Amino acid sequence: MIATIALFALAARAQAGPVFRLNSRQEMGGHNHGGGAEAKSGGGMGMGGFDITNPTISNMISNALYYGAILMPKIPVNKTETLKPQSSVPGAKRVRLYYGPMLLESAAYKLKIPNKIGLDPQGNTWYSQAANFPTDISVLASKINVADINGKPLGVKDGVYNHHTVVADAQKAPNAFVACPGKSAAGSVPVAILASAGEEGGQYKFTTDDPKFSGGYYLGKGDRVALFAEIVNYANTTRDVYTTLDMEYVEGKTQYEVSAEAISVTQCDGTSIGLKPAAGQMKFGAVSKEMTIQMDGVLFGSRGHLHDGGDYLKVIVNGKEICTSQPEYFGKAGDAKWDTIKEMTTCKDPIPVKKGDKLVIDAGYDLNKHPARSHLDGNTAEEMGVLNVQFARLRDTK
Repeated sequence: MIATIALFALAARAQAGPVFRLNSRQEMGGHNHGGGAEAKSGGGMGMGGFDITNPTISNMISNALYYGAILMPKIPVNKTETLKPQSSVPGAKRVRLYYGPMLLESAAYKLKIPNKIGLDPQGNTWYSQAANFPTDISVLASKINVADINGKPLGVKDGVYNHHTVVADAQKAPNAFVACPGKSAAGSVPVAILASAGEEGGQYKFTTDDPKFSGGYYLGKGDRVALFAEIVNYANTTRDVYTTLDMEYVEGKTQYEVSAEAISVTQCDGTSIGLKPAAGQMKFGAVSKEMTIQMDGVLFGSRGHLHDGGDYLKVIVNGKEICTSQPEYFGKAGDAKWDTIKEMTTCKDPIPVKKGDKLVIDAGYDLNKHPARSHLDGNTAEEMGVLNVQFARLRDTK
């Protein structure tokens, strides 16, 4: 696994040339989807068919990212804006970093030569280092957009679909927050996420609204930061886009160690994170197996990640529903023939949890209410049911 990522990185670096303009022909690796919800499941969950809920595999991927990130090409900061902090935390700073440009191939090019290393055959996929990233900081909040050079967010109405964009800490493995039945504890995903977004947008808060709560995600001095993205271009012309990261932080460490967790409804199935209904099925869903929480802490900021057609994502702890995250739709945007999720509601209230508590995720889709997205080849795009949530614990907790 480490050798594979290193080879991808070397190949991409060799093609990048003296002027940085990363494009889809310099893609470095990815993961594939299989099977689905209330239907057959197939393929592996994540990276190249591996089951990332397996602790051994999860650790391998974390280690591969740690070593592979050294060789991944650096995506530069094109410009930096200093902004007024939005929180009342003493010493808070806020910046907006523009990473890119990232070249999107035309829709016609991707239809002829589809993406074989990512999640979406139309996607332009990147795995890279984020250059000049602040470190020895505790991130309080983060928000990602796909944007133009002026910072204008781009979406389906502009012919751009953000399948996912992720900023991750390449130095640190994620918390072993939950364990699937019969398995040892493993990180919910094999990378520690600082920020992420799909088409529905994405904003992370690593602290609560309580001014007495001292929490944040600590990024160590000199740590490497990875930027992953998969973006679809529906126009028949190439275009440059940027990943903009709006981030608020304080210097040093906070009292609570806070991590962003991304837990799939298929977390314990050893299968794809992609959901596929049976042919002609318009209403469907999936319920996860019961997962065991591994340490005392606080859950907050629960938000679903669904693809277009999604109806809800529920979070259940010890048999009690603690959050229902629902999508807000734009309706048909521009020339799109599907309803596009604008954003997902977030459950902000902190929920204390104890070691041994049981966690279940329930995701539902209704394609009658909201037509799903299709690929250019006519095949229906995959769906997902992922819980994004912040988990906080005291730093002296073992």
